[in-house]
Amino acid sequence: MSTKLIRQALEIRLAAMPGVVGIAWENTNATPVAPFIQPNLMFAEPDDNGYKDSNFIQRGYLQLTCLYPTNTGTASAQAMAEKLRDWFSRGDSYVAGIQTVKLERTPEISGGGIEETYYVIRVTVRFWAEIDPTAA
Repeated sequence: MSTKLIRQALEIRLAAMPGVVGIAWENTNATPVAPFIQPNLMFAEPDDNGYKDSNFIQRGYLQLTCLYPTNTGTASAQAMAEKLRDWFSRGDSYVAGIQTVKLERTPEISGGGIEETYYVIRVTVRFWAEIDPTAA
């Protein structure tokens, strides 16, 4: 349940961003037209500091891939990457149900490059959440 709520909190935040281009959500049949953002949620190894029923820290990151048409320059893609970085600010907390997701770092913006038919820049939003394994 906790990973579902983490995803929900981060996806709600992304969907609420003013001026965001189309979003191709994970595992959907979306065939968006560039420009669009492709989010992917990835979890890291949990940090278990206690015993069986004690809370643990779940870390991970939300990879936001900005896909733009090729041969149109870098300015629009770079501007969207910076808007995403600013929207997911260090120190923010997002809540879904009983789960709080926290950002302790400023998101990272990668260098751009051509992948297939798109110019791509990635924004990495690192998060952590304290998980109560006894919560329903």
